[in-house]
Amino acid sequence: MFFFTAYLFRCTFETNDGSASLCGMQQDMTYDTGDFDWTLWKGATPSKETGPSRAYSGEYYIYIEASNPRRQNDNARLVEIFADNQQ
Repeated sequence: MFFFTAYLFRCTFETNDGSASLCGMQQDMTYDTGDFDWTLWKGATPSKETGPSRAYSGEYYIYIEASNPRRQNDNARLVEIFADNQQ
């Protein structure tokens, strides 16, 4: 039997020392969802006029590049890394 818990958490994508972090998440390479990856970034997105010019809060944010060579039904998924397997 599997139990799933949905919850919200806050992630600024930064650590206490100011370096970048995926907040305990990693790229999901299972179930054939690894068509492309999320990118941890600072500043404006590289594609012109397609993304934010900066993070909402702090310096870092994550985004997915939806421009070429992306195709319909491509997937990029992050999953939480469980440090503790409590039941």
